Amino acid sequence: MEEYGELVVLGYSSYRVAGKDDPSPHSAKWQPVGSPNCHFRLAPKKSGNGLTRRRAFLATGLGEKASSADAAKAQLHAPSSQFVTIPLSLSTMAMVEYVPDASLDMYQIGRQPSRYNDFSVPGPLYGASGTISRFAARLMCERNAPYRCRLYAGGFDASHTAAVPASALKYCAACSTWSKTLGCCHVAPLSLASDGPVLSEMKSAHACDSTVPVDALTKNGVRLWVPEQKEWFEVSMNGFLYAIQGGGGEHGSSSTSFHRPTAGPVHLESFVSHGCIIDLGGVQLQFLTKLARRKPSLAPPPLQPSLVAQLESLHVQCPVQLMPLRFHADCQSSETAHVFPACGHVFGYDARIALGKACPMCRTPGGMVLLKLTSGNGAKLHQADERNCVPDCVFNPCGHAVGLKCATQYASIRMPNGKSICPICAVALDPIQPFSKLFWHTDDDDEHDADAGANEIQDVAAA
Repeated sequence: MEEYGELVVLGYSSYRVAGKDDPSPHSAKWQPVGSPNCHFRLAPKKSGNGLTRRRAFLATGLGEKASSADAAKAQLHAPSSQFVTIPLSLSTMAMVEYVPDASLDMYQIGRQPSRYNDFSVPGPLYGASGTISRFAARLMCERNAPYRCRLYAGGFDASHTAAVPASALKYCAACSTWSKTLGCCHVAPLSLASDGPVLSEMKSAHACDSTVPVDALTKNGVRLWVPEQKEWFEVSMNGFLYAIQGGGGEHGSSSTSFHRPTAGPVHLESFVSHGCIIDLGGVQLQFLTKLARRKPSLAPPPLQPSLVAQLESLHVQCPVQLMPLRFHADCQSSETAHVFPACGHVFGYDARIALGKACPMCRTPGGMVLLKLTSGNGAKLHQADERNCVPDCVFNPCGHAVGLKCATQYASIRMPNGKSICPICAVALDPIQPFSKLFWHTDDDDEHDADAGANEIQDVAAA
């Protein structure tokens, strides 16, 4: 087993607030940092470091965080155990015990660069804090076939504790209610008389029930898009999936508004399969498996020229200036390919056309942007049969050129804020025209019609 899969960030893994002295009056509130589509490879570890849920306890008088974990380990005689702690009151908390399992590999993701996080995803930063938790999520991957990967919210820190904040939503399985202030009267611990700290085991309402008596979410939420269900689910600290009523719909109002669960766990496992998207505080990571990324063919793929070479071999021209267009990223001139994403017509750069705010070819309203080709990790997000092929669509309004299958796939997925995004740069797509067919003007076009059309466009541009 070479790898369980990899996580590719849709857009950027880090953002910062645009400065007040930013010279651009129309600059976005958030500016991306670094390169897009960074990826994290889930390679098997030398030895399994995974954890398996074992028991749940009601703890009183154990103290705060690290001291509570140490006290629980001492009482249970389990020095290797780690705990998910869910505060119920100032002196009472629910604790879910996790024990080492050598058949699993654990990978943790969070905002904070730490030896306890395998992957760091800073996300939108407010100074030293942000929308992604310091220890945001964890994946447990089976070291043996079928090599499934299960997603959990939250991660364990240096105190061997995954602590739920007091303001987070908590779920009581006994009465099927969600609340931020879940009282200990909602749970039924086994009675244990003691004058000192008490750690009493809690049982599920039904003997055959695999759920926990008390579950919880993280404050900013960890959500999972399941392609087979075409639906978002919220993932809990203990790895259960909860339906999000209305989540990911078409009427999300902002990136800070999202729906939370209102009912109990669904009958689905939190396994992460090819194409699943994990949302961590507004940053999305897509899980891709190596086998699914390959083309469905036993024969090795033939060597193909680069995408830039293929495009330039078509002799694409600007229909206005009738000059060949260039597609190199470092080429910044009038010959550099630009596009009107609202309609898909490709031009060379011309200041008069750029200021027109409408395509001179078809009069479709919209701005002209640089035509961007995907490469590197971004190419992994394309369908296997569309990689290294001349793109036939462009995302609106960002200008990233992709294949039709890729454009259709991502335009159909609504993120938790209700918007579809470009997978390369994470810019929100136009809700009415998320992508357009690309129109290349080449030598194969009828010369007479091309000349007539170019003269007409030049007259319009000069008017």
